[in-house]
Amino acid sequence: MFGKKDMPQENTKPVLLSDVYPDYIPVIPLENRPVFPGITIPLTFTGKRFIDTITKSVENHEGFLGLVLVKKANSHDFFASDLYHVGTLVKIIKVIQQTENSIQLFAQSLQRFELVRESRKTDTTSWEIKYLYDQKPEKRSEERREGKECRSRWSAEK
Repeated sequence: MFGKKDMPQENTKPVLLSDVYPDYIPVIPLENRPVFPGITIPLTFTGKRFIDTITKSVENHEGFLGLVLVKKANSHDFFASDLYHVGTLVKIIKVIQQTENSIQLFAQSLQRFELVRESRKTDTTSWEIKYLYDQKPEKRSEERREGKECRSRWSAEK
C-alpha cells in the first residue's frame, strides 16, 4: 500500500478545467431540450450546417462541442437564433451518418460554460468560453440542522 510518504513531494497545483478542456469551441443551437453535465446523450441532427459543424468538431476540436439552448428561434437561419449565454460542453463519443442529410451522435456532457466572445465564420458559430463551477448550496439554518420543525398556521396545535 502506498502511504503519504510514498507519494511524490512535488509542488502540485490544482488542474483547472481550462487547462484540460478547450477555451474556444464550435457551438450548436438546441431547441426544447437543455443538456446538463454528467450524462451521456443521443442526439440527431438534420441539415448540412449541423453535419459540417459536427464534422469540424471531431476533426479540429478533438470532438468537443458546445450545446446551447435557443432563447428565440430565427425562422430564416436557425444558426442565427438568439441563444442563451450558458451552455454545456460535450465530448462526442460516436457519430453515425444516418442519411446524406442526417447524423446521429452520442456525446458525454461534461461541464457548463458561459459565452465570452462569439465568432461566426463560414457557416460555423464558435464561442470563446469560460467554465462555470457549481456553487455549494447555502448552509441550512441553525434550526434545520438541529432538527427543529417549523410550525405553520395550518399545524394542529393542542
